Amino acid sequence: MNLTLLTSPSSPRAQAFRDVRAAVQLARQRVIVVTTPKGETGSAELAANLAASLAQSGRQTLLIDGTGDLSEFIGQGEGAGLINALAGQPVSPVVTAVRDLAYIPLGQGEGHPGEGLMRTGWEHILGDFESVVVHAPPLLIEATAVWLAVQLSAGVVLAVRRGESKRADIAVARAKLAGHDAVLLGAVYLH
Repeated sequence: MNLTLLTSPSSPRAQAFRDVRAAVQLARQRVIVVTTPKGETGSAELAANLAASLAQSGRQTLLIDGTGDLSEFIGQGEGAGLINALAGQPVSPVVTAVRDLAYIPLGQGEGHPGEGLMRTGWEHILGDFESVVVHAPPLLIEATAVWLAVQLSAGVVLAVRRGESKRADIAVARAKLAGHDAVLLGAVYLH
């Protein structure tokens, strides 16, 4: 596993991920959707470390890969996963090296992955986990993140990177979430 919380637990970066966890816990949202306005800005790293931090705090946590980008951090990702589960196939979360953290990879299916995520059946996947972190595709490129936020009553955390994320894109992302009454918990600037 390539998680900052495991490889450099005393680093300022690891502490920053724990700070995000504390803010998320104060918001009392069971399901968190981590996304970005456009493109890859470190949202996969944020989602993986946020989930690991929640698990390290003693919460039974499920990390769901809605993009196929988390395998770099979790070290697993082949085979059946989220798309398969939403299509009605039996899929069990994978146990990770982090205590109390389970993982469901994106999986394999036909068509566009984002379309495969916007189906019913999520309540079965979410199960009895105390916390669920879903890494979703970019908010302004696909409708998936907004759909997940609304359908799962999830809070949204935007990952943005200085020099890559444009203010106008962040503003449009905020407006898009607000237009659907989705809960934006905040934005995390990564460097």
